[in-house]
Amino acid sequence: MIRNLPALPLALATLLTLALPLPAQAQSRGDAPPTELAQTNPREAGSSAHFRVIERFPGSDSLPPQIPSIAPTSPFAPIIEDVERNNWASAHRDLQNPELRPLLNDDASLRFLAATVAMEAGHPDQTRAILNELDPARDLPVLADYASLLKARAALATEDAHTATLAAAAIAPESLLYPDALILLAEALQKAGQPEDRQRAIEVLDLFLNAYPRHAQAAAAREQLATLLEATHPGRAAELYLNIRQQRPLSQAATRATRQLRTLDAHLTDAQRRLLDDTTPERALTLARARFDLHQSERVISELNTALERWPDDAPQRCEALYLIGRSHTKLRQHSAGTPVYNRILEHCADTEWELRALYLGGRGRWNAGDRRGALTLFERIWQTYADHSYADDAMYFAARILRSEDRPDEARDRLTAQLQRYPEGDMAKDAHWLLLREYFDRDDFQAVIDHVDNLDKTGEDDLYTKGRLHYFRARALLQAGRNDEAAQAFIKVTRDHPMSYYALLSFNQLARLQGSTEGLDICATVGPACEELLPANLQAAPVELPDELERDAGFQKASRLLTLGLTSLARRELTALRTRHANTPSTLWALASLLDAAHAYPISHDLARRHIHGWMDAYPTQTTRRHWSIAYPTPFKDTLTRYAEQRGLSPAIIYAIMREESGFNPRIESWANARGLLQLIEPTARRIAQRDGLEDFSFDLLFDPTLNIRLGSAYMRELASQTSAHPALIIAGYNGGFGNVSTWLKDFGNEDLDLFVENIPYGQTRDYTKRVLMSFWIYSYLYGDARVPTLSFTLPPP
Repeated sequence: MIRNLPALPLALATLLTLALPLPAQAQSRGDAPPTELAQTNPREAGSSAHFRVIERFPGSDSLPPQIPSIAPTSPFAPIIEDVERNNWASAHRDLQNPELRPLLNDDASLRFLAATVAMEAGHPDQTRAILNELDPARDLPVLADYASLLKARAALATEDAHTATLAAAAIAPESLLYPDALILLAEALQKAGQPEDRQRAIEVLDLFLNAYPRHAQAAAAREQLATLLEATHPGRAAELYLNIRQQRPLSQAATRATRQLRTLDAHLTDAQRRLLDDTTPERALTLARARFDLHQSERVISELNTALERWPDDAPQRCEALYLIGRSHTKLRQHSAGTPVYNRILEHCADTEWELRALYLGGRGRWNAGDRRGALTLFERIWQTYADHSYADDAMYFAARILRSEDRPDEARDRLTAQLQRYPEGDMAKDAHWLLLREYFDRDDFQAVIDHVDNLDKTGEDDLYTKGRLHYFRARALLQAGRNDEAAQAFIKVTRDHPMSYYALLSFNQLARLQGSTEGLDICATVGPACEELLPANLQAAPVELPDELERDAGFQKASRLLTLGLTSLARRELTALRTRHANTPSTLWALASLLDAAHAYPISHDLARRHIHGWMDAYPTQTTRRHWSIAYPTPFKDTLTRYAEQRGLSPAIIYAIMREESGFNPRIESWANARGLLQLIEPTARRIAQRDGLEDFSFDLLFDPTLNIRLGSAYMRELASQTSAHPALIIAGYNGGFGNVSTWLKDFGNEDLDLFVENIPYGQTRDYTKRVLMSFWIYSYLYGDARVPTLSFTLPPP
C-alpha cells in the first residue's frame, strides 16, 4: 500500500503488479532523452510537411535560435490555426484529407497532433489507432508522457481499462502530467472491476489527495474515492462528500454528493447531519460566499435577506451575512441601498472585524451616494478607533478629499498634514502629498509647491501611476512662476529619473512647449539633446542569447514542441514550471520570452516580461535591451491592425496600447462582464458599431475572431476620436470610462490643462488606465513608429 509520497515510484510499481508486465518505457524514469529540436544542425521535421525549422542552438555566427513553426505554405498551417483556437471539429475534418497521410506517417509529432485532435473532436477510437502505431519512447521521446496520457484517455473512452492502466502507469512522477495520470489510473482500475483493482484505485486516489489536495481535479478525486468507499467505509465516504459540498458548493459534484449523503443517512453522525441541513446559517453563508465570488450579487442579496428572517437575532453568522449583502450592493454600485445594511452591522456587530469593514465600505458608500457628512463621520471613527489599522490613513485622506470638495481647503489641508505626521510612510502618503500640491495650484501658490517637494526626503511614489508625479508638478510650478530655465532643468530631471513613464511623456511635451513648438508627430527633435540622448533614432536590437541551462531543460523542449503544434494550452503548464524553476535568473527568462515571442506566443511571452521579470523598465531602451522592450510590447496581427488603423485614420500605436491593456493579445479571452476578444468589446457596443460599419450577420461569438474584433474595436476608437478631436488621452479615457463620462468631465473641468485634467478624473480605474495606456502609446510610438515622443496637446477640446 502507498503510504507516503517519497516512496512513490516504488509504491506505484507495487500497486500495479497486475497480471500484465509494465511497458518498457515505464521501467526507466530518468530524464527524457534529448529532443530532435535540440540537434545542432538544422533539419526538416518531416520534409514534405514543409516545417520551417530554424536552427535551435546555433553557434555565434548563426541566426538567433527560435522555436520551430509551421511554414504558412504548409498544408498543416490552417489545421494548427484551428487547434490554437480550439476548433477541433474543423481541424479533424481537414486531417481526413488523404493527401496528408504520407506527411503524417513521416513525422511522429504530426501523428501526435492528429491523435490529440481526434480525441478532442470525439473520436477516441481514431486516437487509439494512431497511437498504436507510435512508440513514444522511441519515436517521440520529448512528448512521451503526453502521448501516454492521451493513450490512457482514449483507452478509457473506449472501455479498455487494461490499456488505460498501463498507459497511465508509464508516466513518471517527475512529469507535470503525473497528477492527471493518477486520476486516470484510478479510474481505469475502478473500471477493471476486480476487488483487488478497486482497492488499488482507493490507494491511488489517497495518494493523489495527500499529494495534491488543491489540484483542479481534487473534487473529482474525492467524489470518485467516496464512491469506492461507500460500501466498506461509509463514514469516510460521508466526510469526503461533505468536503465537496463545502469546497465546491455550487457544483454538480456537490449536488451528487448531497444525493449520496442522503443514502448514507444511517451512517452519519449528528454533526454530519447538521452539515447536510441546507437551512442552517452555516450552509447559507457557504453558498453566499461562493455566489459572491462568482459575482452573483443580486442572488446573494435575495437569498441572504430571506435567510436572515429565519435566523435567531443572536446567530453568530448574522454579521458576515449582512457584510456580504452590503458588499453585493457595493459591487452593483447601489450605494444608497448598501447604507442601511452597513448601519445594521455598526449597530449589531460592534467590536468585531465586521465593524471596521462596515465603517470603511459604509463611508465610501455614503460618499458615493452624496452623503458627505455621513461619510466624514464614519471615516473619523476609523482613524479614532482603529488608529493602527491600514484603513486609518485611507480614511484621513478620503476625509480630506471630501472637505476639499466642500470648498473647505483649510480643514482639508489640516487633515492631510495630520495624516502625513501620523502616517508618513503609509500607502496613501503619496496621494496626500499630491492633494496638498493640488490645493497650492488652485490658489496659484507655486512657491509652496516647490518648497513642499524640496522638503521631502522621500515621495512614497512606488507605482507607475505616481512615479515622478510630485517632481513633475514641481517643474510645472517653476514654469508657471516664470522660472523657465529652472523648469526646463526640472522637466529634464523627471525624464531622466523616470524613463518611459507617464510623467516623462508629459515632461518631454512640456520641454517642447518651452521651445515654442509642438508641431509634427515627433517632438524629440524639437526638444533637442535632452531627448535625443535618451531616445536615439533607429535603435537596433541585439539578439538575446540562449543560456545552456534553458537549452538543456526538458520542460523547455516539451513546451517548444507543443507550441509548434499549436497546443498552447498544454504548453502553458510546462512554461509556468519553467518560469518557476528559473525565476531568479533573468537572462534565462528573457531567452525563454524571446523564443516564445518569435513563435508568436504573444500572450505568454509579453506576460513573462511584463509580470515576472523585474527592473528592466528602470532605464530607457538601449541596443542591449531594445529586444526586451519589443517582447513586452509586441505587434501581433500586424497586417490586419495596420490596415484598419489606416482606414480609421488612427495611429497603430494607440490600438496596440489599448489591445495590450484590454486582452494581453489573447483573442479568446472573455471578462466576467462578458467583454470579448482582443479589444474586449461588450455585445451592445459591438452590435451598434457593426451596424454602423456595414457588417451584416454579426453575432457575439464573432468577437473571438481577431480580424473582426480589430475591425469593430478600431471603429469604436474612430468614433471616440471624432468626439474628442482625436486627442489620445481622451480616446483612451473614453474607451475605459465611456464617452458620456468624458463629456461630463470636459464640462466640469475641461478648462484645465491635460495633466491636471487626468489627475481630476474621479474614477480611479479610468484615471490609472489613462496614464498606463498613454505610457504604452508612447512606447509603441517609439519602438515601431515615427515618433520618438508623440505630441500631446495640453489644451483640451470643448465638450
